[in-house]
Amino acid sequence: MFNLLSMLTSMSTALDFVEMDYLGVTLNHSKRVAYIALQIGRELGLDDTHCLDLITFSMLHNNGSVKANEKITYQTIKTEKQVQKLQDYCRTGEKNIRGYPFFHHYENVIQYHLEQFNGQGLFGIQGQDIPVFSQIIYFAHCLDNEFNLPHVTELDKKDITDYCKRNIDRLFSHRIVASFMAVQQSTYFWLDLKDLFIQQALERSSPFVKQDWSWQKIYKASTVYRNIIDSKLYGIKDQTLSLCDITDRMCSYYQKGRIETLQIKIAANLQDIGMLAVSQEVLNKQVGLKEEEILEVKKHVYYTQACLERIRDFQDISKWACNHHENLRGNGYPYKKSRQALDFNSRLLACLDKYTAITQDRPYRKAYSPKHAIQILRKMALNDKIDKAIVEDMAYVFDQT
Repeated sequence: MFNLLSMLTSMSTALDFVEMDYLGVTLNHSKRVAYIALQIGRELGLDDTHCLDLITFSMLHNNGSVKANEKITYQTIKTEKQVQKLQDYCRTGEKNIRGYPFFHHYENVIQYHLEQFNGQGLFGIQGQDIPVFSQIIYFAHCLDNEFNLPHVTELDKKDITDYCKRNIDRLFSHRIVASFMAVQQSTYFWLDLKDLFIQQALERSSPFVKQDWSWQKIYKASTVYRNIIDSKLYGIKDQTLSLCDITDRMCSYYQKGRIETLQIKIAANLQDIGMLAVSQEVLNKQVGLKEEEILEVKKHVYYTQACLERIRDFQDISKWACNHHENLRGNGYPYKKSRQALDFNSRLLACLDKYTAITQDRPYRKAYSPKHAIQILRKMALNDKIDKAIVEDMAYVFDQT
C-alpha cells in the first residue's frame, strides 16, 4: 500500500532548500509545522482524514516561495511592492496544489496561511473568516520562525508561552493558542521537534487511514510537484507539463500499459524536483554559465535521487527520473552509466527531456522549432549519446520526418 506521508516528507527535503534561501526558515521547517499542526488538529477534535489533509497542507504551505528571487519574509516587508510579492507567492502556492487528491474539499488554505487573526495580514482577512487550517498553519509557522524549536530550553518554553498569550486576538485565535498550550505540556512534544527525531515523530504520530492509492492518484499528486517545479523555472514556461504531454504520446505509440505509462509520466513530472535546490540566480542567467554554476545545476540530479529513492514502490520511477542526463557513451552525469545500464524507459525520457528543452525558450535563447529539434537529436544520436531508434520514432509520432 502506497505511503503518502513518505512521499510528502521526501519531497519536503527539496522544498526546505527554497524556504531556507528565501524565507529565512530553518531545516525541517515544513515537517515541524506539520507536526505542530497535527497535534493542534487532534486537540481540536479533527478526524483522521482531516488530520492527514492538514499534514499535506502544512508540508506544502510555503510551496509558492519557489517563485522568489530575493529573500523576503512577512517580518521584513518594507514596501508595497514586497507585500504584493508575498501575496503573489501565496496565490501561486494555492494554484500549485489544485488537483491534489485531498480527502475533503478546501478553499484558500495556502493563499491565506499568512493571515493574522486581527485582520492585519496580507489580504486583510479577519477572525473566523480565515480558514481554520490556515490559522493552525500560520500559528505553527510563526512559532518555528520565532524560536529555535529543535533546541528549546525550559526558559524558552516560558518565552513561547508569553509570546502565544501576548498575541491572542492579534496574531492568533484564543482557540488555537489554548489547543497548543494543552499539547505542549508533554515532554515528548519538545523532543519530537528536534531535527534528529522530527521525521520519525511525524510518521509515528500521523493517523493511519487505509486507502488504496492507485497509480492514477499518485500521478495526480505528482502533478502538484510538477506545478511547483514549473513555478521555480518560471523562465522556462511549462517545462514539465510539456514533457509529460509528449511522454504520454510516446507511451501510447509504444503501446505501454496503463500503469507503466502513469509511472513514466510520474518520473517525467518529478525528474527535476532537485532543481528546487538550485539558486534562482543561476537558473535565470541570461548568458552562458560559469564552470562552478554548471556544476551547481548538475547537482539537481543528486537532490532528485535523494527525494525519490526513499519513497516506497518508486524504485523504477527514481531510476528513470535520475537517468535523464546519462548517455549511451558512458560520459553523462551524475554516474557516467554505460549503455547496458540504461533501460528503454531511461533512454526514452532522456530523448524526450532533450526535445522539450530544445523546443522551449530559455533565459539565454529562443526556442527552436520541432523540426530543428529533431535534427539536433539526430546529430546527438549519430554521436552515440542518445538512442537513434527512439529519435526516429519521435520524428514519426511528432510528424517531423
